[in-house]
Amino acid sequence: MSDDRETKELKSMVQNSVTISRVTNSDTDADLDSVFQITQNGQTADSMCLMPYGLSANAPRGSMAITFSNNGSSDSKVSIPGFPENRFRDLKEWEVKVGNFKTKAHVFFNDDGEMVLKLDNVTASDNYMVRYNELKAETDQLRLDFNAFVSAFNLHTHAIGVIATVPAALAVVAAMQAQTTDFDIADCKIEKIRVP
Repeated sequence: MSDDRETKELKSMVQNSVTISRVTNSDTDADLDSVFQITQNGQTADSMCLMPYGLSANAPRGSMAITFSNNGSSDSKVSIPGFPENRFRDLKEWEVKVGNFKTKAHVFFNDDGEMVLKLDNVTASDNYMVRYNELKAETDQLRLDFNAFVSAFNLHTHAIGVIATVPAALAVVAAMQAQTTDFDIADCKIEKIRVP
């Protein structure tokens, strides 16, 4: 008889070691361990929240959680929360979205290998990020070229009144007109990251 009772207890412990629960209170997330209140099978208990490395979140009330009983104890629970009803939908195979289910702000890793940001309900389309250093170098060179042109133009217009210096001024302007800029920011475009 005792074997049957022990078998039933072991079976019950194994059956109850992993359950589906709902988060019923998640107001605070200030302690060393993130703890929220869960309800499972009509019973309420505290559970430590377990997130994968690098992710931090305070799951809202109503979130679903997979709850494990630590060492089979009903008083020590660990839960991994999710919110399948509010998940990011319509993802193709291999696509990933990480973000806030409430605001829908997210980072989207699509199947084209791009990373697309969505903020404040504005989705990125063809607005790409840029390589700042390359863009700065191009704009700095454009500014230098433009300033040199303006200086030559000023020299030319001021020299017009002095007959003796006209040929020299015209030579400077002619030289400047021969120098065109190859300003192009196409190389600054980061094709794999788009922003709103």
